[in-house]
Amino acid sequence: DDLQKDNSDAVWIFTDGARVEGRPREKCAGAYIISWLRDPTEASTIASGASRAGLACAYSAEIGTIDDALEYVLDNFEKVFAGKQCKELVLVTDSKSSLESMRTTWLRKIQQREQRACRHLHDLAARDVFITLAFVFSHVGGCEGNAMADELAEQMCEKYGTECPKQGIWHVD
Repeated sequence: DDLQKDNSDAVWIFTDGARVEGRPREKCAGAYIISWLRDPTEASTIASGASRAGLACAYSAEIGTIDDALEYVLDNFEKVFAGKQCKELVLVTDSKSSLESMRTTWLRKIQQREQRACRHLHDLAARDVFITLAFVFSHVGGCEGNAMADELAEQMCEKYGTECPKQGIWHVD
């Protein structure tokens, strides 16, 4: 199909995680934007949201945000794909490690959020959604949605960021 080749009728998800170090403690959070257009505008935005990281690390913020965005699409399926001839979803992220993690089966994941994100992809595919996972380099321009998600993630990190514990998560006897 031509629609699947050029993504002209796709729903777009842009995700990003943010980490703030210091001030006085490390914090992490993420944000997503779901849009009917490749370059989101206020009018084309279906939803945006914040995601709290399970641990104060960039990877958990990134994978958690992808998980939350996919869950939103599943929970609001009719709204998200209203009037769409072809159910196509393009997930854009600057987290190559998250995309590589989702390449293998969800049963082989260590983190619960990794497993859930892969399960959400499976559930969307079972509902006849054609899914494209796209990697973009962060902070180099060319992808307005990624820049918007990055800015929103920074704001969410300040507002909702999960703090790293004082002692750290590793302890040695």
